[in-house]
Amino acid sequence: MPANSSLDILNLDFDTIKVNLKTFMRSQGAFKDLDYEGSNLNVLIDVLAYNSFYNNFYTNMLASEMFIDSAITRDAIISHAKELNYNPRSSRSSVAHIDVTITPDDNPATITIPKHFPISSSIDGRTFTFRTEAAHVIKQDALGDYIASNVAFYEGKQLTEYYTITANGSQKYKLSNKNIDTRSIELTVRESNTVTTNTSWRKATSLFGEGASSNIFFVAATSDEKWEIQFGDNIVGRKPVAGNIAEIHYRVASKEISNKATSFTTTTNVDGYSDISLLTNIGSTGGANIESLESIRFNAPKTFQIQDRAVTPNDYKIIVQSEFPEVQSIAVYGGEEANPPKYGRVILSVDLTDADGIPESKKTLIKSFLEQRTPVGINVDVVSPDFTYLSISTDVNYNINTTNATPSQIISIVSSAMTTFANTNINTFEKPLRKSKFISTIDESNSNILSNKTTIKPYKKVVPTINSSFTASYRFHNSLLIDGILSSNTSINTHLPAVESSSFTYDSVSAFIIDNSVGFLNIVTNTGGLYQVLNSNIGTVDYNDGIVNINGLIVDSYQGDSIKLKVRTAESDIKTNQNTILQLNGDDITVNVTQERA
Repeated sequence: MPANSSLDILNLDFDTIKVNLKTFMRSQGAFKDLDYEGSNLNVLIDVLAYNSFYNNFYTNMLASEMFIDSAITRDAIISHAKELNYNPRSSRSSVAHIDVTITPDDNPATITIPKHFPISSSIDGRTFTFRTEAAHVIKQDALGDYIASNVAFYEGKQLTEYYTITANGSQKYKLSNKNIDTRSIELTVRESNTVTTNTSWRKATSLFGEGASSNIFFVAATSDEKWEIQFGDNIVGRKPVAGNIAEIHYRVASKEISNKATSFTTTTNVDGYSDISLLTNIGSTGGANIESLESIRFNAPKTFQIQDRAVTPNDYKIIVQSEFPEVQSIAVYGGEEANPPKYGRVILSVDLTDADGIPESKKTLIKSFLEQRTPVGINVDVVSPDFTYLSISTDVNYNINTTNATPSQIISIVSSAMTTFANTNINTFEKPLRKSKFISTIDESNSNILSNKTTIKPYKKVVPTINSSFTASYRFHNSLLIDGILSSNTSINTHLPAVESSSFTYDSVSAFIIDNSVGFLNIVTNTGGLYQVLNSNIGTVDYNDGIVNINGLIVDSYQGDSIKLKVRTAESDIKTNQNTILQLNGDDITVNVTQERA
């Protein structure tokens, strides 16, 4: 075939291919005068164009699937991830942490909550079952109660599959169900159907320390969003013998729709006792979908870079958030940066989605996971974030001449804008609040707003034990603004304390805490618009470093879940340190509106 230098091979869509074919045919002497639009040859050119187009498309897709950056299908991305020794995250069950109290009608030595003990909760009219992952043995405490504290209950349906081991070389067995939480997979092997004794096999995540006799199995992603069990080869991991029976137990998760359960019930006895009460410490959280393609594409190369080892702060963040999707944000810093210093330690401050802080059971899980991946001599501490909450009060003026919006609608718009700003710019580690940007968000939330006057006060939640002496220290990490010295005749309307609490009952009187501007905390009450001091030394204040110490506070009662200890900062911007999260919740927003005719 003679060469045709005018052929356009860069554009590979159907119409261009057809035009190129016609151009080529017209360049041949035998076909240059044909009417290609109306002749039968037009059909043949269509066939050739379609064939070329399909080949081009297939070749392009094939080439794209060869690289994790451009692969589209899940199977191709998983295949590339395996080459990087990355196992995608499975679906995850949500978990709730609950105190279980059992009141027997006798005095047993112990009461055992069995493994997979069920409780239930209803979310939006749908019932979910939560179960324990292990048995819990309860002993009678000093008060005569039987209490299992902070028991973890995982949502999901428990299922079992059986496989007869074959003589094939691959030793791979695909599980039947999607949405398996692979953390829950347990496997036992018995010699045959006639043998009742099972041997437990352990799920391995690496080859380190494993030999030919190790009873281990591996879990790997496979097609259709499912998972397969892989056994060893008698070099790394023991290979089961043909005819053995593998019994596989696992949990199928409802994923994120089972999050935010707070109230739980049970109708099942524990060791024959039916008087069971459940107190929720932390509602269900952590339920998640199987890892997305974009997440695999992002995490697989980074996990390969760190080789499942945590050395730099970013290493810790990558492997923790890959393994625990319920971790919303994480701060990592050396113990030498802590106050007081903790040398030889790495500190992880972890914030969970839909929860303030992290329960002890989750701390233990993360710590155990990291201990296998940290250098020798380095200890890991997992701590809860130091939350500093924000109380916002804003007075908004808007132009009634240019809008039909009601005051309640303006309030809703402004509140929504502030919440969106908080979710985007703060509510996580190492994110200070820039006041100028914050108040601009209020003005820009609606074109009819003329101005706003906004007051921002950070606060800590003080949770004293009723009628008991309470001592605690609170760090605000910002210098505080001092007003005039407090005296017994100081007017409430003129004195603006640097520190002020919400009200509580003290010695049968409604009272609150303020500072006296010279470094001491007072308990005061409002008497005719004047401060009356009830206790002149209930703690101290370091105004430069923003440290408030409460010493020996005894309260009769207080409203809500805590006493709010608010401060006035000297600077308009509110700073944080490595362990602090500034948190703005909708309940802490107050919007007042004034109509103007501008």
